[in-house]
Formats: sequence, structure tokens, C-alpha cells
Amino acid sequence: PDLTQLRVTATSTDQQIGNAPQARVDKDGNFTMDGVPTGSHLIRPTGGPRGWTLKSVVVDGRDVTDIPIDLRSGQRLSNVAVALTDNVSEINGTITNNQGVPVTDYTVLAFVTDPSYWRPRSRHIMTARPDQTGKFRIRGLPAGGYYVVTVDPAEQGEWFEATYLEEHRIGAPRVTLGEGETKTQDFK
Repeated sequence: PDLTQLRVTATSTDQQIGNAPQARVDKDGNFTMDGVPTGSHLIRPTGGPRGWTLKSVVVDGRDVTDIPIDLRSGQRLSNVAVALTDNVSEINGTITNNQGVPVTDYTVLAFVTDPSYWRPRSRHIMTARPDQTGKFRIRGLPAGGYYVVTVDPAEQGEWFEATYLEEHRIGAPRVTLGEGETKTQDFK
């Protein structure tokens, strides 16, 4: 794919809002990022080619895709490899009432069954709002088992909190996604 629009960011895991340091990827797929503050960060691609998603982040041969990296003052990371895939998974479906009329008042929340990934900025937790026909689509979750539920959209900030997810997993439908697989989960 064309990587010239791809940027790599070091996203802080301390939930601070603001501009994350980023680097533009050159035509050969290389990048250098300066000005990353000390602290815990996830390395993430942004603005890449349409239809592609993060597959892995490897630093010095160690997979850190879902593990925050703690950076010290003056520390330099090298041998960072960010891999993308066009084999993108999807959960789709509809939300309707008992008469089959589309319902658009809810948000669909998909979250991994493994609680170790229940943390801010996890790529294992995604949401989607249904369109006017009640259809929703969540794309780009990593392979694994997921709970899929409908929630009040006003509860946005709680989606990454372990206690919130624990409450919503009870009785939730489960979906197992393989890499590139599409599953359907409808709600009434």
C-alpha cells in the first residue's frame, strides 16, 4: 500500500488529551519521532491507507502491540517495526425493536473477553452507532473473543473502565473473531 499518508504516534496511556507526538512515514517505510515525553506510551499508526489496520508493533524483536512502553528522559528506541494488514475483521448487524423498526438510540460496544485488555486506548474495545436503518459496523478488532452489547451513548467515557465492562459482560452475546473474519450480531 501507499504509506506516504501514514503517521506513527506515541499515544500517552495516562489519558491526557492533547497532541501526541507523531512522525510521517517516508516512501521507504521509515520514520523518526522526536519530542516524545517521558512516561507510558502505545505506538499506533494513524492516517494510513484505507482498508488497512494495525497488525503488530515490534521493538527490538519484542511484540509490544498492546503493551505500553515506558520511556525515560533521553531514551531512544530503535528497531521499531509497525506492521499493517488488509485482512480486517468486522462485527456487523442491526438494532431493531420487536416490530422490526430500526432503533438508532444506542451505541454498540464490542470488548474483548480477556480483562487484561480492559484499559484506556485499548484496540480491543470499539464502538459504533447504527445508521438510520439500524445497521452498525465495527471494523478492525484484533482476532479473539468479544462481548457485544448495546449501551447508552451518554456513557462514552466509561467504555474503557473495567468495572463498567464487568457489569456489561453479564448476559452479553459472545462473538469469536478470526483474523479477517466477519460476524453478524443483531439486537432487538
